[in-house]
Amino acid sequence: MSQHATKIPIFCAHGSSDPLVPVRLCQASVDHLSNVCGVPKAPEGDIKGLTVKLYKGLTHASCPKELEDLSAWIKSVVPKEI
Repeated sequence: MSQHATKIPIFCAHGSSDPLVPVRLCQASVDHLSNVCGVPKAPEGDIKGLTVKLYKGLTHASCPKELEDLSAWIKSVVPKEI
């Protein structure tokens, strides 16, 4: 991947109790993006790189906390003015 591509912010969210997509597949995706593609994991509170959130007890659905986190992440990534 290009250096530019590895710097594009990525938000990855997953429920810990998802019966359709096991957590191990989410972790494998994160590992691939980090180790093979060179996308760095974002430090806590930073948007640069891969932001990973695991929601305890969440099944194959979304929850208010996940949507709040995603909304905050989008607001931090997308410029207010173009």
